[in-house]
Amino acid sequence: HLSDDRLRTVLLSSELIVSRCGYSSIMDYEQLGVKALLVPTPGQPEQEYLARKVAAEGRHLVMGQNVLNLQNAIQRMKDFTDT
Repeated sequence: HLSDDRLRTVLLSSELIVSRCGYSSIMDYEQLGVKALLVPTPGQPEQEYLARKVAAEGRHLVMGQNVLNLQNAIQRMKDFTDT
């Protein structure tokens, strides 16, 4: 577990954030203005809902773990963050 200051530093200095779609994680990214590749946990309705919501709003890139191709995701994330 990181302190708030350390977590902020790590997130802001990261080239690529890959994360589950937990509410508190998404709120951290929103507060800091960073983009993330979000992978909802299958069978977790809240994460699946949040993933659909942020994907529809274009705020983060979302990919299902059953179709996750990290090489493709990295390229898409580069394109996504350049916009």
